[in-house]
Amino acid sequence: MLLKKVAVGFGLIWCFYSVFAHFGWILPGPQASPRLVLEFLQYNHSATAVMSFWGVVTTLLFLIFGNTLISIVSPQNCFPILQRVAQGGLLTYVVLTMASQSVMLSVSYFFLASSSHVLTLTGYQMAWAIDPSLVLFLTMATFVGASSWLAIRTSTLPPWLSVSGLVMAGLLVLSTGFVLVGMLSVLVPIMQGMVPLWFAIVIIRLMAEREPVEPLLDRDPLQDPNAMEH
Repeated sequence: MLLKKVAVGFGLIWCFYSVFAHFGWILPGPQASPRLVLEFLQYNHSATAVMSFWGVVTTLLFLIFGNTLISIVSPQNCFPILQRVAQGGLLTYVVLTMASQSVMLSVSYFFLASSSHVLTLTGYQMAWAIDPSLVLFLTMATFVGASSWLAIRTSTLPPWLSVSGLVMAGLLVLSTGFVLVGMLSVLVPIMQGMVPLWFAIVIIRLMAEREPVEPLLDRDPLQDPNAMEH
């Protein structure tokens, strides 16, 4: 139980990083001019490398948290199909995010040593191409939706929390339209903030949950030798 709480706590680190990365550390977008990108990397190469490094670390922690969450909402591997769907969404999200963060880490770390601005810009664009919000929203929606449905079927989370997870998954799918429609793209950061907030509520709920204790009155004296002494 303690190990599960530690693994669940890893997700809280990811939540803090996600909120800060989306609102406190804003990189030039994929449509930014080459000059803006090069100037940003020149003056912020160390900070970008540190942020990308922690992005890799927190993504690995999120993988541990995600697998632990699936095992909690699907005890004894019940509903295996839903479990595989949740694991597939989680793994796809982690692989894409890890690839994007690793490329960005390489670009920022070797920026000063690189004599080719073309190579730097290509790597920067590649990081954005690997990490499209469209795909990440869909993979995260798969993970959140399947996990929430498992929690409803097994009653391992409060009903309001499980249902809100299904709503969150639906909003993530809807958000793919925000990415495609330019005038609605301002709504994307809102979803990027709501997802870690929902996970933070789930994590706090799981960490505050006490391990059930077997009542003494339910013990059979014939099967429990310690009960005969009393």
